[in-house]
Formats: sequence, C-alpha cells, structure tokens
Amino acid sequence: MHVGGPQRDLLPLSFRTLDMPEQTERCDMHSAQALGYFDIPVDHIYGQPVILDYLASKTISKDLVVVSPDVGGVVRARAFAKKLSDAPLAIVDKRRQGHNLSEVMHLIGDVKGKVAIMVDDMIDTAGTITSGAALLKQEGAEAVYACCTHAVLSMQ
Repeated sequence: MHVGGPQRDLLPLSFRTLDMPEQTERCDMHSAQALGYFDIPVDHIYGQPVILDYLASKTISKDLVVVSPDVGGVVRARAFAKKLSDAPLAIVDKRRQGHNLSEVMHLIGDVKGKVAIMVDDMIDTAGTITSGAALLKQEGAEAVYACCTHAVLSMQ
C-alpha cells in the first residue's frame, strides 16, 4: 500500500520510515493477473526478445520445434514459435506428483530429426526440464535447448 501526504503521519513509525517506490519493473511475471496486486505503476519487461536474439546467434539451420514443458506453458511456447518462423509446436505431458516432483508421461507432437527449443518461465529444481529433454532425445530430437527467464535453481 502506498500512502503519501498527511495520511503518512497516521501510520506506525516502521511504515513511515520506508520509502515506497513510485514505480517498479518486473520481468516475465508468472501471470498477467499478478499486475493487479500493485498499486503503483509496473513496467512489465519481457525476456522473449533476449532469448530470441540468443537463439538467432546460434544459427540453427535444422528444422525447429518449440516445446512447452507442460500444458500450462502452451501459450508462451506458441508465442515463441510464431517468432521463430511459425515453427511447429510440441507439448510434454507431465503429471505433478507433489511439490517440485513431476513425472513426464508423453510427448504430443513430432520432434524426430529436429532441434527442440524448450521454453519455460521458471526453472526451480530443473526436474521437468531435464526429464522433458531426455524424452525429446528419446523421441529423436537432434538437439535440445532449454530457455527460461527465471532460473531459481534451488537444487532441491
């Protein structure tokens, strides 16, 4: 909550001594709805252009397929695929067994002989990404790139 002016004097000292920012920047928020929790202007910065520039620098000449590591990331993966010459899309079907535990079940789509680009917003334990990459290689992908904007990498 941002309180200024005369109302600021009514707050406890611990609140009054905090200098609240007038604006903030966030990168690739997990969901756009989270912007509604801020009562100050938020500049939402997207990591997609940086990742796309990196992929372009790799000069991948093979057929590409963009892979969502789960059903929840399909919209993000589709946006990447459109920017990559409307590349085809594949989806890893996984089941969450508990907190930070998932099991890769199936692959929806064709990756055989293609370079797979897995796109996720956050990688915490990297269990989903590594299991998904193993499945992609098993299904015949020539190479796998994993991309994210929030590398938590908690090692748990």
